[in-house]
Amino acid sequence: MSASTGDHDTSNVISCEGDETSNLSRPGAALPMVRLISRHRRLMIILDRSRRRADGANVWTPRGVAMRAAGSAARIAERWIWRRLVRRRASNAFEAEQKALYLMAAVIAQRKSIKPQEIAAAAEGIRRFRRQLANLLGIAGTRDP
Repeated sequence: MSASTGDHDTSNVISCEGDETSNLSRPGAALPMVRLISRHRRLMIILDRSRRRADGANVWTPRGVAMRAAGSAARIAERWIWRRLVRRRASNAFEAEQKALYLMAAVIAQRKSIKPQEIAAAAEGIRRFRRQLANLLGIAGTRDP
């Protein structure tokens, strides 16, 4: 079974028992959450590379100035994308899974620190899919308040 809603193409995966197991992205259809995650990942790579290169360069050479400017622009863009990622509401279970996994991985790998307000905003963005996420995260007995 597949459904097309707006610019999101998704398909439901049905197990052999006939129950719906997940709402997965159709191959080739980029979802907004996935795009935000990949942009943030790319910016983190750019930041790491610019930091390493800036350490070896003289600060006042044209190359050093350009590296510092590129690093500053990448840092601003990374923070902006991070805030969008944290605040964005997941539109389906797949996006909720991707968001939860990426945020946890970024924090566990100590690539990002997360503030309590960001945790609350991220939790609010995936709250609708807590039952699906309970299976993913191994949480038993999730109940609605």
